[in-house]
Amino acid sequence: MQLFKGKLLNSKGLTLIELIVSISIASIAAVVLVTILLQSIRSYKNNTDDYRSYFYLSEALMFVQHEINNSKDISIQTNNIELKFSEDITKIIKLNPEGSLEIVHKEKGSIKAVNNIINNIGEFNVIQKDKVIYITAALKNGERYKGCIGIKR
Repeated sequence: MQLFKGKLLNSKGLTLIELIVSISIASIAAVVLVTILLQSIRSYKNNTDDYRSYFYLSEALMFVQHEINNSKDISIQTNNIELKFSEDITKIIKLNPEGSLEIVHKEKGSIKAVNNIINNIGEFNVIQKDKVIYITAALKNGERYKGCIGIKR
């Protein structure tokens, strides 16, 4: 044993109380750090999901714009976009009851294919004014996209 400034120091190690206190402090610090890490991961996942949904929605509407630009005639009726490519080929872009924006491909009046453009859509509104089509689409989580497409004819 050593004498340090009038106090006796025990050089054999830690007492049980010192060990319990240090383990408790380390445990509290670990719990705080794990909580912060889990909150960061949850926030990252939510932001990533939101960005992905918005990206998919904007890509879907770019596809709609591409179809509109390649068509020969356009007709808007009750939020449905009917595109004529020839006398025999027609495509209809519409929101189905399950919440998917779909494109119905018709040849000579009969349906040849129905393809989903994007799922999880809560709202799809289309308005045509002169040579501009205004589209508003909203995901079921509330994310909204508004855009306009100029008709080149």
